[in-house]
Amino acid sequence: MAVNEIRYKGVSYATDDDIKVPSGILYEVKALRSDSLEANSLTVTVFSNDKAIMGFAKNDKVEYFRDGRRVGVYYLQTVERVGSDAYTLSALSALGRLITMRHVGGIYTGQTVAEVVSQICAPVAVMIESVYASRKLYGYLPYSNPDKEKGNGRSARDNLSQVLFAIGASLGTDENGVMRVEKLWDGVSATITADQINEDACATVYETPVSAVEITEHQWVKSGADVSLFDGTAEEGTLVTFSEPAYNLVGNGVTVRESGANYAILSAGTGTLTGKSYNHLTRIIRRTVTDGVEENVVTVSDATLVSLTNSVDVAKRMADYYRHRETIRVDVEPGTERAGRVVQIFHPWDKEMVQACVESRETVISGILNSQTSALVGFKPAQPEAAEYFSERVLLTGSGTWTPPEGAEAVTAVLIGDGQDGTAGQNGEGVGLTGQTILNTCSGSFPSAPAGKGGKAGAPGSGGKILQITMDIIPGMSFSYATSQNGEAVFGSHSSAEGSASASGYYDDVTGKTYARQGAVGYDGGDGGAPGASGGSVAGYKGGYGYKPAEYAMRMTEDNIRYTQTFKHQGIGGPGAAMGTEVTWGPSVFSVGLPTFIPNIEIKGSAPGASAVPGADGENYGDGGGAGHGGGGAGGIGSCSISMSPTPPSTQHQSINFSGDLQRGGSGSKGGKGQPGCIILFYGKKKTIKSGPLVQKGGGLFFDRLNKLFIV
Repeated sequence: MAVNEIRYKGVSYATDDDIKVPSGILYEVKALRSDSLEANSLTVTVFSNDKAIMGFAKNDKVEYFRDGRRVGVYYLQTVERVGSDAYTLSALSALGRLITMRHVGGIYTGQTVAEVVSQICAPVAVMIESVYASRKLYGYLPYSNPDKEKGNGRSARDNLSQVLFAIGASLGTDENGVMRVEKLWDGVSATITADQINEDACATVYETPVSAVEITEHQWVKSGADVSLFDGTAEEGTLVTFSEPAYNLVGNGVTVRESGANYAILSAGTGTLTGKSYNHLTRIIRRTVTDGVEENVVTVSDATLVSLTNSVDVAKRMADYYRHRETIRVDVEPGTERAGRVVQIFHPWDKEMVQACVESRETVISGILNSQTSALVGFKPAQPEAAEYFSERVLLTGSGTWTPPEGAEAVTAVLIGDGQDGTAGQNGEGVGLTGQTILNTCSGSFPSAPAGKGGKAGAPGSGGKILQITMDIIPGMSFSYATSQNGEAVFGSHSSAEGSASASGYYDDVTGKTYARQGAVGYDGGDGGAPGASGGSVAGYKGGYGYKPAEYAMRMTEDNIRYTQTFKHQGIGGPGAAMGTEVTWGPSVFSVGLPTFIPNIEIKGSAPGASAVPGADGENYGDGGGAGHGGGGAGGIGSCSISMSPTPPSTQHQSINFSGDLQRGGSGSKGGKGQPGCIILFYGKKKTIKSGPLVQKGGGLFFDRLNKLFIV
């Protein structure tokens, strides 16, 4: 009879004559799709006459031994007294600790799996297989903080599951209780014979055929749009979490003590917290699973670490899983098989040995072990060395032929057309006056001239059209390409003309650059100032100053009569500024001649409006040129008048000459140049996988405990 032993707090509970383990359940499970994480569990009833066993602490270690070999380490969740001296211990594998842990999440822009997993799991120990450790992650993880009392809600476990799904890895726990991010071996590790199977408790399940899988690819790009995150009164240390990620956080009335893309910790105070939002962009990758069947599509839309770099691989893994429809469920006498391992198993109905991968195993702990085992027939876990991970990037310009490297099975091509030039800005309005003469009088007035409007900005150039397409590669295939071909980028049979332009452009996760953006928006010229006021400013560039209204008087005596001649003007406005040009000059003054009764008044008027600098050229491939800016308007001219007191006799009336002047508006600028397009390719290079017998360090062949040769 096998000996089962539980060790807890230095006490051994074993199947001997004194202390027995009458019953228990050991549950093991592997999500072969890598899309979820369920903790392995141990539930066992032990006998003890020491009531101190109830003084447990959550996550105390519980060790399970079978025939002297440690099977696993588990972490205690509850202890229930079920008899005078019987206690049921419920424990979970190390993963169970993550269920009650939080993880702040964030935006990921190329951080490695090792970095992210260590952050998620700390302080729980985790080892990461080297083939995964350096892989880069792109995308988003939410703030996950479970309800520790109820044990529900998103947790660190859920965010770890997202990482594993993105890279196609599994989570294991070694005999010391340490979690391991590892691959599932695709070689046969055990055999389940007919003698081990209870044919009275067998079943085979056939799932409905899946026609296709659709995987959503995600991307988060900084938008620059303002978003309100908090408005109210905060205590010291108040935690604010965001439903959507944000950046460039700014507190007004409160201070940000700590922050990330999903949260901020605030100081005490009353105020607001604002930030900038991200644009969430998506693309669907589709893979056929079964031809000729009724439409039954499996979709995965919430795996937010699926990006351009791994979406193809994820789709291929999912399609391969759903091609296998048959699951064998049997009661067996367990041996070396474990969840996640490939086994040779006796098919209870076909009466032949078949290959299958164990998904779950529930073992009744007693003197004679029995396991309810579920295995997916024909399925072999994907190997990371063969993953279609798009770690390679090539940028093409000009024309030529691109030949995929050996081992590449798919390529994602981003075709970017030429960006358009921005259009010119308009000139600012000028100000003009028409001279006039008023006959036979010693008084009169000249009308005002309104300020000139600033010229309107031109239109920014559109970014080049963008087409993103993923294509399978057939060995020996090559692709012709050309950029700036009538404004288009062409790759094989595809053209950027099939795509569309986007104001935000195309963001390259790998380099952090954005291509094919709309050109910069232009600035209207500043309006000329109203009489007496300064001209309008533009983007911090100030307009010119104006002259305030004024009055002048001259006294004279004629025929022993003392006359007062009065000249009034309502001011002159300053010229408007333009983008890039600040106005430091003001308008010309009135020129007033008052010789006795024959005034000649020259209105010099405003200074000219400022001229704008050219619109900005596009920065990166496919960027549109910036709009030209408008010129500044000339300042307005107020009305003016002349009068004499007392009114002289009509015989002394003279003609008054008013002469006007013309001032132009500033020149609008030309638009910026659009940039030529390009083609960006993303693909993966597979590593060569060597297979054969596993060799020991000394050169000898490696055999397992059952004296079976290990073949890889």
